[in-house]
Amino acid sequence: MSHFVCAKLISEQLGLDEQDFTVGNILPDLVQNQTCSHFKIQKGQIYVPDVEFAVNSVINLDDTTRGYLTHLMLDRRYLDTYVPQFGQHGDNVAELFSGDKIYADYSILNARLLEYFNLDKDKINEIMQHINTCGYPKDEASFIKNINQINRPKVDGKLRFINFDEYVTFLKKTSKEIAQEINLLVN
Repeated sequence: MSHFVCAKLISEQLGLDEQDFTVGNILPDLVQNQTCSHFKIQKGQIYVPDVEFAVNSVINLDDTTRGYLTHLMLDRRYLDTYVPQFGQHGDNVAELFSGDKIYADYSILNARLLEYFNLDKDKINEIMQHINTCGYPKDEASFIKNINQINRPKVDGKLRFINFDEYVTFLKKTSKEIAQEINLLVN
C-alpha cells in the first residue's frame, strides 16, 4: 500500500497522470523476476534497488517510467533509512523480513494506510486490472496478494514493529524528497 500512497502524493504534487504513474509505481512488484525488475544489488546482508543504474538506463521519461523509478526510490529509502531502526531488536536486517516480524505488520499497516490517505479502492482496482508487465511474465501470486490487500476488509490489531505515526511521517517526507528528485530528472 505504501507504493499506492507514494504514487498518490507525488502525482498530486507534480501534476502527473495518476493512472500511468501508479501503474509504473506498482509494476516492479508484479513481475516474476523481482531481482531484475528492481535492479537489485547487494548491500550488506540484503539486496537493494540500484536506483542510479535504473535512472541512467531510462530512455523515455513518461509518467509510467517516473512511477517505476519512484517505486525503486521508495524501496531504497525504506531499506536504507527506515528499516535500520529495527536493528535494535537484535535481529540482522534480513531476518527482520520474516513472517513474524515486519511482514506480520503489513496487513494491519496496509489497511490503516488505505483509510488514512483516503485511497480509492475502486480506482486502484481499475488500475490493477490494466497492468501490462511490458512483456515480462506477470507474477500472479504477487498480483493476487496486492488485489487482496486492497480489497481486504478493515483489519484490526496492534502493530508490533512499525509505529504508524512514524511510518506516515516517513512516507510523507520521503514522497516529497522523491518528487523533488523525479522533478530534477525532467528538467
